[in-house]
Amino acid sequence: MRAFGWLVSMGSALGGKLKSVLALAWLLAAAGLASCGSDTPELPESVTRPVTIRIAAFQGPETTALFRIIPEWEHITGNTVELGIIDRETGERMVAGDYVTYREAVISNAEQGLGEYDVIIVDDPWMPYLATNNHLAPLAPFGYERDPDIVERSSSLGVWPPTFGPLPPDQEGIERGAETYALPLVGNVMMLWYRQDIIGKPETLDELRTNLDNPDPAYIGSAGLAPSTNPHVFLSWLASRGGDVFDRAWRPTPLRSSIAAEAFAEYIDEATRLGIPFDEYVDERYTPHARMLDGTAAAAVGWAADAQQILTSSVSDQLRVTLFPAGRRSSTITGNWLLAIPDDSAQPEAAYDFITWATSQDIMKTSALLGVPPARESLFNDRELV
Repeated sequence: MRAFGWLVSMGSALGGKLKSVLALAWLLAAAGLASCGSDTPELPESVTRPVTIRIAAFQGPETTALFRIIPEWEHITGNTVELGIIDRETGERMVAGDYVTYREAVISNAEQGLGEYDVIIVDDPWMPYLATNNHLAPLAPFGYERDPDIVERSSSLGVWPPTFGPLPPDQEGIERGAETYALPLVGNVMMLWYRQDIIGKPETLDELRTNLDNPDPAYIGSAGLAPSTNPHVFLSWLASRGGDVFDRAWRPTPLRSSIAAEAFAEYIDEATRLGIPFDEYVDERYTPHARMLDGTAAAAVGWAADAQQILTSSVSDQLRVTLFPAGRRSSTITGNWLLAIPDDSAQPEAAYDFITWATSQDIMKTSALLGVPPARESLFNDRELV
């Protein structure tokens, strides 16, 4: 069965190594995959006695597949999973409903040494803090060896010090990629969503601006290029114009260079000209892609994982997703989610079994069929996915 109804070119977005086309699967028949199929992948050698592991988790497109595969792991191992974060008011475990609540739970657990989780789902910007402060268990002592099938840029997000780019001053002299602390679960990247019947596909950033200059009057003021409290939309614009977040000395650079200042001025001008409603600037959960789904936006910048919702839209036949268009260069912001083991996990061996199983080729393929962007090169050439 060919699982994907439309294709998204993402090879260059994931580091330039992938020359094939990544198809993100939005299956109408995904419900039939809850048990992961009849071919059970081999689990790494498990603990001898069943145990319970506690997985910190949040509700969102990024975790859709993870929640579906957990019963399979429990069935294979005899282990059980307690899913969610600890509610400070009730003391009960619950799945976090938003990003901020989840982030605070993970960081406070690390800072206070609460020992409440055996596995955490890590947003890649948290890695420098968690790794440099010894809040994560290194994976080498469990026997982990680098997997060449994992996309290099995704793999690099789980190691410390990073394999490329600038280093914090206190990390100079430490071998790059010295230790792996987390494995990529979701190969998420920022994409441009657009209405093909309103503006068509832009090849460059300047063409996007031109196309948005006179869209259908119904879409004036809702082109969806506004920021939320998360600056990832501007970062896509900045990267496309050739800017960066840090310079080689680890100094924040967004407004230090002329390139960054130019990108910021253009971006603010675009948002102002389009008259974006103020409430789209202040929501923590990025909202413009929702306006694409309800048919009131001409373009938006959104995560690839969110595109699985396109099938729910009344204008799904007109919605398209592509790489964020090039300015001085083609560059798309990576936003992977990874699985890691807190340094104070009560069940580190079982936790390691789980994260290596959940990120294995077979299980990541199941996740891709459920609409989650993969992070393995082999899956970009899998005939069921492309």
